[in-house]
Amino acid sequence: MASDVRWRIGLIANPESGKDVRRLSTEAHVVSTADKLAMLRKFLVGLSPGCGLALLGAADEQDLPGRAWQTLSSARRPELTYTSVSYPLGHGPADTVTGTRALCEAGADVLVSLGGDGTHRLVAEAAGARPLVPISTGTNNAFGIAIDPTLIGLALGRALAHGPLCAPALFRPSRLMVRGPFGASFALVDVAVLPWQRRGKAVWDPGLLSSLFLTRGESGALGLSSVLGQSEPLAPQDASGRVVVIDPGAARRVWCPLGPGLVAEIGISEIRPLTVGQPETIFGPATLALDGEPQLTLADGEEAWLELEPGPQVFDPTPWLWSGNRTGLRNMASSDLRRALEESLLAVIGRLSAEAAGDSLYGDQIPAASSDELWQRPIAFDPRFDLGPDPVVIDELSRAITRSGHPLNLRACLAARGLVDQLEAAETVAEFRDIVLRAAAEL
Repeated sequence: MASDVRWRIGLIANPESGKDVRRLSTEAHVVSTADKLAMLRKFLVGLSPGCGLALLGAADEQDLPGRAWQTLSSARRPELTYTSVSYPLGHGPADTVTGTRALCEAGADVLVSLGGDGTHRLVAEAAGARPLVPISTGTNNAFGIAIDPTLIGLALGRALAHGPLCAPALFRPSRLMVRGPFGASFALVDVAVLPWQRRGKAVWDPGLLSSLFLTRGESGALGLSSVLGQSEPLAPQDASGRVVVIDPGAARRVWCPLGPGLVAEIGISEIRPLTVGQPETIFGPATLALDGEPQLTLADGEEAWLELEPGPQVFDPTPWLWSGNRTGLRNMASSDLRRALEESLLAVIGRLSAEAAGDSLYGDQIPAASSDELWQRPIAFDPRFDLGPDPVVIDELSRAITRSGHPLNLRACLAARGLVDQLEAAETVAEFRDIVLRAAAEL
């Protein structure tokens, strides 16, 4: 039901990502439509727990999100809902911007994009303050998350189960803003300065480079950012930048993986910091490639100014994978957890109580007027409250809380805090509730 929706996830994919000319000059494989559909399905299957989540899919010219959803068995994700979001198609890169805006207008709280750095840049352009979950499916993949989409979905589901995305789920890398006679634009990873009139041709030849402006340089990355990654690595979380001056005759030589199966030796004459509030001047004639794609030209005598500034909010799945639910529990508001526990307790204990008493008055849903009475009810009325090897109440309560969007293993919580004996000694439902809350809050 719409009233049960807590977070809306917007899905947008670039049907043309991973198919450019660099496939002819490197060993990169074409990322087919079937590949992208499989990645979307894996993300959707991994999106757990899914209670309270709704999906909004941008209906691109191939409707990749919609087709991925349709080919999932309803039994695999019955708790999720899907809405197709249509928008005017121009059959070009601008469709990504238009589609992102349509998702935002439809109420998307977080945006999941499939593509390369160019696609993610266009999504960031239209996303405003909404968090981004960039999944790599392009040629330049320095910005996107390069792990299996199943894990990305799992991490995002865990993070959203505990409230709005915030630290440690988000970080804010820098971006490169470029202003000149062509207007203003930005890059998420790199701006390369090339010879004039190179517009429209992908960057793969290191002999064309004269300088690089970078927001990151990870040692395990491919592409232009590897020039920094193989010399002086810079993590995106550092929120800083570097200027790298390329000189074929420089004494400092670095072997850089510019693409899959493409390694080149590059001469570096200088690496210097790029800091916020200190713009760099670029003189024409030159072509500027934003995130590997030549787009802007400067004629002889023209100038452009490049400046480092804060970029978009980006989801980081790592904390939600290595520490699992415990990280989420520490970040969950105590009132939110208490509400979920109390609602589940009322339903589970009330039903067991009714069954034990042979009374059908309560059934599966307890009238609100019975809540106060139920909290004072003794819990010794039914043997299923025994906390032996198969604690029925604990297991049913865990499942009920999980269905409400709060993954919680009560057995593990109680055992970790040494509260099993106290729970066995509880005499009323209220005492039972308070001990369970202690176990969850202290884990």
